[in-house]
Amino acid sequence: MNPILAISISVGFETLRANPLRTILSTLGIVIGVGALVSVLSVGDGMERLAREQIGRTTDLQRISITPRLFRLIDGTPFPISDPLKFSLAEAAAVKGPPE
Repeated sequence: MNPILAISISVGFETLRANPLRTILSTLGIVIGVGALVSVLSVGDGMERLAREQIGRTTDLQRISITPRLFRLIDGTPFPISDPLKFSLAEAAAVKGPPE
């Protein structure tokens, strides 16, 4: 083993033993952070799966059409949309999916 690495590891363990409260709080912070990240990602995946299952159960939708929408109707009066979404060619190709 590299002597510098051995010394670094030794100093690290000495520091951990010298500051037990700091060590416990740092470990607790890491555990809480990892747990929060895992739970947020799990909720997101679960919501996506639920939405896909509900769409699959309620419709036999095979195709989605995207059309431009430049006006919004409010009480029957058309108002122009100030910042409509714009797709690039790459985004449009990604939405189109693989050729049939």
